[in-house]
Amino acid sequence: MASKGASLKWEVSVALAVLVGLFFVEYPPIFLLGYWSWSGAVHKTITGVLLVVNLVACQFAARRAGSVRRALVRG
Repeated sequence: MASKGASLKWEVSVALAVLVGLFFVEYPPIFLLGYWSWSGAVHKTITGVLLVVNLVACQFAARRAGSVRRALVRG
């Protein structure tokens, strides 16, 4: 069975990969729509919402990948 440190490293690497992937999927279209020309309140709101959505998706993906990995290790 994998150690707790290895499991944490695996989950962090999966979460980081998902976060980077989501950034490149979500942000370029927003920049193309004139993201920086909007008011400060709109800019901060959209950034905050996307950050929360990305972090929730990363947490879900890391937990899901961790549970799949543990199931594979257990056999």
